[in-house]
Amino acid sequence: MAFPAGWGRKCKLTIQNGKVPGALSNFPVLLDLTTLPSEMFDADGSNPALSGGGDIRFSSDSDGNTQLSCEVVTFTIDNDPANGAAEIHVKVLSVASGTDTDFYIWYNKSGESQPAIDAAYGAESVWDSNYMMVQHMNEDPSGGSPQMIDSTSNNCDGTSEGTMTSGDLIDAQIGKGIDFDGDDDVVRLGSIDSSHALSLNGSAATISCIMNQSSGDAYQRIIDKSTAGSGANGYIITTNPTGAGALERSVGIFVAGSGDYTTTAYTFGTTAYITGVIDGVSSKIYIAGSLVKDLGLSAIPSATANMAIASWNHSTAREFKGFLDEIRISDIARSADWVGAEYNNHSDPATFIIEGAPASPGGDDLSISVHDCSDTNDLMC
Repeated sequence: MAFPAGWGRKCKLTIQNGKVPGALSNFPVLLDLTTLPSEMFDADGSNPALSGGGDIRFSSDSDGNTQLSCEVVTFTIDNDPANGAAEIHVKVLSVASGTDTDFYIWYNKSGESQPAIDAAYGAESVWDSNYMMVQHMNEDPSGGSPQMIDSTSNNCDGTSEGTMTSGDLIDAQIGKGIDFDGDDDVVRLGSIDSSHALSLNGSAATISCIMNQSSGDAYQRIIDKSTAGSGANGYIITTNPTGAGALERSVGIFVAGSGDYTTTAYTFGTTAYITGVIDGVSSKIYIAGSLVKDLGLSAIPSATANMAIASWNHSTAREFKGFLDEIRISDIARSADWVGAEYNNHSDPATFIIEGAPASPGGDDLSISVHDCSDTNDLMC
C-alpha cells in the first residue's frame, strides 16, 4: 500500500522563521528526539513508530501528496520514551524566512522499511547534487572496511587506521561522532584524482564540520586534501597551536604555501561549528554560523592528492585530538543564509523546529454536530 494510505499517525512540524536568515531551497533539516512527538518513541504505547524508523515518512502538505526525502541515521524506541533517540535528515523543498514553514511526519505503520538509499525519497536524495560528501561520523571505526560511509551517491567512504576501537564512537553534537587520540587515529579516503567529485578544482566550494579539540600544542589537521611541500596546493581545515589554541582558518587554500588565519580564539574542550566558503571572489570563514574573516583567496588550486580526516593526508602527522562530527563538502558556495540556518538547526534543533499535536490521518477535520430536537415530531430525535 503506497504512502500515505495505511499510516496510523502524523504530526505537523514547524520551522521557526526567526531561525532562518533567508529563504532556502532543498535544505536538509535535522530532527532529533527533542523535535518529535514522544509517542513515536514509546515502545509499549498506543502509537509508536517502528524500531529503526522503517515506517517514518515526511510530506510538505497535511494530506501527504508531496513526499519528502529523508535519511534515518538513528531511530530508537523504548518503554520509556525519554530513553529514545533519533537522528533524521529531511530535505525540505522550500524554507521561508518571513513566515514559518510547516511540514509533516508520518509513522505508526507495521511492515514498512525505508526506501532503498538510491530510490526516490531514499537517503541519498536528501543531499542535493552539489553535496560531494556527507560524513555523519556515526559508524564503529573498528568495523569492516570502509568504516565511514558517505551519505551521498558519490561513495566517498573512509577507512579508519591506527588503534581505533568501538569505544571511539562517542556521543557528539549530532548523535554520534568519532573521538581521535591525536596519535595514530585517522580516517583516509584514498586517492582522489581530478575525475573524482572531491577534487573540487575550481572556483566554488563549501567545507564544514563540527569539532571539539581536547588539547594539543601542534598543528592539527581536521580535513586535509593537499600536496606536500612549500608549494602545496589543495585545501585543509586545521587548528593552529599559537595564541593559546587560536583557531586557524576554517578552510585553508594553499598556493605556494599561502593562506591565512582567523583571529577568533578557540578554547579547548568546546564544540565549534566551522564552515569555509569559496565563492570565486574570496574565501570566507564562518564560526557558529557567523562570518569571522574573509581570506581573500578566490579559487581552489588543482591538487591530485589523497584526503584524510584527523591527520595530514600524506603521512601520520599533525593528528587531531578530540571528536569530529558531521563533515560536509559541497562544490558550490553555500550562502550566508544557508550557513546561518544550518548552524541554528544543528546547535539547537528544539528551537529550530516546534512539533504540533499528533493526530490520526483523516481525523484532523472531524467535527460533531448537535441536532436540534426541540421539534418532538423530528424522527431523528
